[in-house]
Amino acid sequence: MDLKHTPSSSNTNLDEFGYQQELKRTLSVKDLVIYGLIFMVPIAPMGIYGAVISVSQGMIALTYAIGMLAMFFPALSYGQMSQAFPVAGSVYAYAKLGINKSIGFLSGWMIILDYIFVPALLYIIAANSLKSLLPTIPTWLWLVGFIAINTLINVGGIAFTAIANRIFLIGELIVLAFFIILGSYGLMRGIGNGFTLKPFYDASHFNLNFVMTATSVAVLSFLGFDGISTLAEEEAVT
Repeated sequence: MDLKHTPSSSNTNLDEFGYQQELKRTLSVKDLVIYGLIFMVPIAPMGIYGAVISVSQGMIALTYAIGMLAMFFPALSYGQMSQAFPVAGSVYAYAKLGINKSIGFLSGWMIILDYIFVPALLYIIAANSLKSLLPTIPTWLWLVGFIAINTLINVGGIAFTAIANRIFLIGELIVLAFFIILGSYGLMRGIGNGFTLKPFYDASHFNLNFVMTATSVAVLSFLGFDGISTLAEEEAVT
């Protein structure tokens, strides 16, 4: 496909893609970035840390380095496709307009499953974590609460969602900062093994199959840029 003649500016006429602009553009670039960060969940590695470090035989840094490299190229692809086809729909629109409708249909269903399973996984991890802190409250009640909150935010509209995202991101960054402070304090007090390269490579436990298996879980922490592309028609034109 030749993208040289494909429109790439904010003034693109959406009629060329088969439909008209109907959404009220209310989001700023900052809102989109925050949405992507929320989708990625900056503190997500905390929830899957145990599983990743166990499967990778302690080489969690190597696992995330491989995951980052693997996701770097899809991120570049999304950047190019979002310029070539500045429309809502994410990978569905890109595959439909760039290849054909059949591939677009399959891609659309795959991305929908992604947007269903990833939040479900996060809900389960969060509910189990809270269950360990407050054992008297059943897990299912936490799950119902998460679903109710998420539903109310979505019903409130995209502008309300942007406000909620900012609040959630601030909360997550506070937790992350708290973790970094405590971790640094522990290292300075001599807790643990100190700085070592074993998380990147430990010859006595290295197994490529295990590392790649752990990477398949770790890459969940890099998702988010794909979510931004679904809001291509929500950004306010300046």
